[in-house]
Amino acid sequence: MSVLPRYSVYARIAPEDKVRVVRAWQKKGETVFVTAGGMNDAAALHAADVSCSVEDTATDVATDAADISLSDGGFARILSLVRQGRSIRKNIAKMTEYSVASSVAQTAVLLLGAAFFGENILRLLPLVVLNLFLFVFVQPCFVHEPAEKDVMKHTADRNNGQLIGFAEKYRALLAGLWISFQSVLGYAVGSGAFSLNESTGRERGMTMAFAVMGFGLVLHALCTRSDKPFVPTVVVRNYRMLLSTLAAAGLMTVMITAPYVSTLMGFVPLSGYEWCEIGVLMAVQMAVWEYPKLYAWVKF
Repeated sequence: MSVLPRYSVYARIAPEDKVRVVRAWQKKGETVFVTAGGMNDAAALHAADVSCSVEDTATDVATDAADISLSDGGFARILSLVRQGRSIRKNIAKMTEYSVASSVAQTAVLLLGAAFFGENILRLLPLVVLNLFLFVFVQPCFVHEPAEKDVMKHTADRNNGQLIGFAEKYRALLAGLWISFQSVLGYAVGSGAFSLNESTGRERGMTMAFAVMGFGLVLHALCTRSDKPFVPTVVVRNYRMLLSTLAAAGLMTVMITAPYVSTLMGFVPLSGYEWCEIGVLMAVQMAVWEYPKLYAWVKF
């Protein structure tokens, strides 16, 4: 195994030696891709992590043993296929991470509300409608995210077969808890926890909590879409995501401000000062989430 890196070409070797080369690279922790088409290559194709045959020249045995079969001899297409596959996997991982963060936020806000205030600070109907907006408008747009420029510079599988690894799970948990914490803080401010208002305090607090939760999750979708900072990357590179988040934010604004809809949801109109408080909380969330990425981007 120690001599493997010394050689880049293996010529005129027996079928069993081809398998030995593949196994040796795998024992070194490498992902092995084999392209072949002969009958004697079937064992190596089967042993490889990913194997490819070319239908124009490949035997039936090699085609059956390979994972991928090219319809023509354009080997340059392999690079494009690998890039597209990595991009699809990355986008699905982003959508999964965002879904976990959303679920954590909506669950934690109920638990924290019950712990601090002894009651539910959000009703069931607004949460169901919020989930509907996120599921219909926001989450499907992750699949349209273009590939990152450095997608081919990283290893194919950094999570040992898992769709999201420890780092992604940690980020999702941290984001969910942060959004729920800000929602509880919004409820405390709106309900008059510091200067109690007995008449409309609870309804106003629920309105504030929902606004912070909804706009926070929409904003988090824009932050999750890329590992790069939000500003240096092209914001409109995925216009579907931008339009969908704007549509979700607009519908949530209608839920809060429209007379009959807000009454149905149990909300009350918010003052301009309270909308400014929501804006400040969104700015804090953006700063907390984007500063580490911006720091890494500037440093490297």
